[in-house]
Amino acid sequence: MSVDLTHINARLEWAKQQIADLESRYPAFRERKPHEIIRKPNPESADRVDLVLQINEPAATDVIREVALRSGDVVHSLRAALDYLAYAVVPSPTTDTAFPVWRSDKSPVPGTSQWKGCVLGKVKGAPFDFIKLCLALEPYFGGNHEPIRILDYLDIVDKHRLIIGAFASYESLNFDAAGMLRGLPGTPADLPEMRIGLRPAERFPLQDGYVLFTAPVNAMDKMNAQPMIEIALGEPPPLLGRSIVPALTELSDCVSDLIDQFRRVL
Repeated sequence: MSVDLTHINARLEWAKQQIADLESRYPAFRERKPHEIIRKPNPESADRVDLVLQINEPAATDVIREVALRSGDVVHSLRAALDYLAYAVVPSPTTDTAFPVWRSDKSPVPGTSQWKGCVLGKVKGAPFDFIKLCLALEPYFGGNHEPIRILDYLDIVDKHRLIIGAFASYESLNFDAAGMLRGLPGTPADLPEMRIGLRPAERFPLQDGYVLFTAPVNAMDKMNAQPMIEIALGEPPPLLGRSIVPALTELSDCVSDLIDQFRRVL
């Protein structure tokens, strides 16, 4: 079967470009200082100091709004690419034609007959091999193709409200471990920097005033601790707290790989 995938390819490329543009905007976001890491005396110990997250409004709201708008464009293009595929292979498409995704909250995991009914309802008349491949998919929460369900969920959300990001994925605490040793007896004066990244147990969501790290004053200076704070997705649950760009990149890769599978049977 000869299928024109030109528009599908255009959607995929557009989504990738939007992700790249979003990532390239991060230096500009940081210049606007939507958040800062500030040092404050520890209220319980005079010889300790805290690194505290300070969220600056309205810059924070403006940055999140732009990230949400750009993310919505990515999500819509990826979801549209899948629907374009379904529309291209169905001989007589209708208003019901779409790439099949399982959305039921009452039956989160469809039975065989339920999923077959969903597939046939969405791509009725499509080539046998196309339908067979659709039947083998698990595009629902917890399924092997969960990213497709996540994409579908985010696309629906973006039709009604902004995809909300939040400041407050605490990605890692980066510090100079060698700094703790400099100045100690027997330690070389030219001991090179040795930076280590630790992933905090509590990462999301963080609020203004959240204490990111606490240490003795002299140790804090030597460690040069640098918490990494990212804008993160607040939904759906499988992506809770995930940084925006890596999450969108994974969704894009998943859709591209899946469409490549379908190309081979068309």
